[in-house]
Amino acid sequence: MTQYKRPDEAVFASGAKPGELEAFPDIARGWGVAFEQTAGIPPMEWFNALFKRTDEAIRYLMQRGVAEWSATEDYPIGALVKSAGSLWSARQASIGQLPGSDSVYWLEYGSNTIGTYASVPTLLRERVIYVPPYGLMEWQTSQSGYRSQRCGEILLQAAPVAKAGTVKANGGTLSKKNYPGLWGWAVDMGLVVSAAAWAPGNLAYADLGGDSFRVPDLRGEFLRAFDDGRGVDAGRRFGEAQQATDIPVMTVARKESDPSTGVLVTPLLSSLKPDGNGLMPTNADGFKSGGSGPYLAAPLSASGTTWASTFTTRPRNCALLAVIFV
Repeated sequence: MTQYKRPDEAVFASGAKPGELEAFPDIARGWGVAFEQTAGIPPMEWFNALFKRTDEAIRYLMQRGVAEWSATEDYPIGALVKSAGSLWSARQASIGQLPGSDSVYWLEYGSNTIGTYASVPTLLRERVIYVPPYGLMEWQTSQSGYRSQRCGEILLQAAPVAKAGTVKANGGTLSKKNYPGLWGWAVDMGLVVSAAAWAPGNLAYADLGGDSFRVPDLRGEFLRAFDDGRGVDAGRRFGEAQQATDIPVMTVARKESDPSTGVLVTPLLSSLKPDGNGLMPTNADGFKSGGSGPYLAAPLSASGTTWASTFTTRPRNCALLAVIFV
């Protein structure tokens, strides 16, 4: 392909003397008008005017790069114009639609302004917008719609009902049409499973077919940071549920002849694993002190008491509502 050099800035007939320029009588008609007015022989003055007109149009575009918006121009999608000192791209074909930040026909280029809207626009405005209560939303080309930048986040909410912009993480069924952002996010994150594979306690969204999908059910669950290769909780997939810790049960053995004496017995040592300072259940994080043998035992005193440590199975807590940002 030939690479052309930048032409000079001269305009044909820009130095014409009086009488050497005459406007072409009918641009739309073209040379046919010459047969009616000049017996088919157009005058030099017409040629000067036409060439000057062409050069001026070229110079206009070379100076500005992009033409100014015109109320009479028929703009296709993707057209570029200048208006009020800004560059605009056509979102939709239009005639007479003045570019502006509130226009559904034009998108401003190079602007750091984030548009604020009372409801989520269905067509592209700015790339990033603000819509209460969803916050900052970004245009998703693959879905042809806006999605909250916080979409999919799990929140613990200090209210018994889901606030605007969130839904309960209760395993409920939602419409893909009414919640396109959340559904699209779940698909993009690879969190969608079949209806048969879905189970409560997992961070998974079930595709129920048609317009319906099911959200995770996290009611009554503690949330734990993903191991992500550290090794303290190895072998778990992201978003996977985990069962509660099994806690050994202490039992007391007494002599029938002397009920005031006996031993306090733990479960078999096979259910415990070594820890830095003692023993603990094989899947617990707590600590248990003890000795050796097939089980751990402590003699009871004459009063029937002895010392023993226990495992904490659940921390003090406050019940809050688990919700999902949409």
